[in-house]
Amino acid sequence: MRIVMPPIAAGRSPTSAIAAAFRAFHPRRLRHCPVIFAATAAALMFGGLGLGALIAGAPGALPGLELSAIVGLITLAANFIEALANSDRQRKGGRR
Repeated sequence: MRIVMPPIAAGRSPTSAIAAAFRAFHPRRLRHCPVIFAATAAALMFGGLGLGALIAGAPGALPGLELSAIVGLITLAANFIEALANSDRQRKGGRR
């Protein structure tokens, strides 16, 4: 059985979608997507609180850092999926 993977985008590599996912974290782009903005702000907030607790030596510092990493990876995955969808939409001639 042969598995055929769909193309990432016409003439684009997966690295361009990854780069687009990281560029989506720019504040000017985040203001257009309030859900991703809220998730990114939560990840930064939990990361800051967890880092502050880690520096202070609090015993419960790691759950805040773990939560920050999980939410950050989820928002990165959401941005990556959106970048793939946008490149597919551009390949098919749609607008965005």
